[in-house]
Amino acid sequence: MTDIFKSLWLMPILRGVFAILFGIILFLCPRLSLILMLMIFGAFVMISGIFTIVMAVARRQYDVMWRTYLTDGIVNTVIGLLFFVFPSMTSLIIIYVIAALALVGGSIQIANAIALRELFPAVWLNMIMGLLLVLFGLIVFVHPVAGAIAISYVIGLVAITYGVVAVGFGMQLRQVSRL
Repeated sequence: MTDIFKSLWLMPILRGVFAILFGIILFLCPRLSLILMLMIFGAFVMISGIFTIVMAVARRQYDVMWRTYLTDGIVNTVIGLLFFVFPSMTSLIIIYVIAALALVGGSIQIANAIALRELFPAVWLNMIMGLLLVLFGLIVFVHPVAGAIAISYVIGLVAITYGVVAVGFGMQLRQVSRL
């Protein structure tokens, strides 16, 4: 079983580091124009989706949930590409897309945490991340016009939190692969 994890630990770490950098940029430059922020967000989501697709394809031989990862990666890549290519879409639509992405991603994180609860002792980190993403998505749906700066800070916080959890999960995969 540990051979499975030997090549997979790097993907969540790369995804996590990229998320942390994205979050730090949003905290340092909250007044970025909405279009620039959305292009950065699009690039993050697109690259994150590509990492997830690579991970899903690598796991297809032994992971029954590989299709879930693949779907998540494809959805993230397409949505990220749309944000990057068409940043001038109306703010309200973009905010709802961010909320939907958080709800879908959070739900998948929760499902993964439940599925992996017996294999990894620190799977509760994924559960917390999933719950935070779902909560974020619900809040944005209820208050869609919270403002670009507030959304920038929230997205930055979510990205940093997600990045820390992803790096932790990758490190845990690396430890399991060494057993």
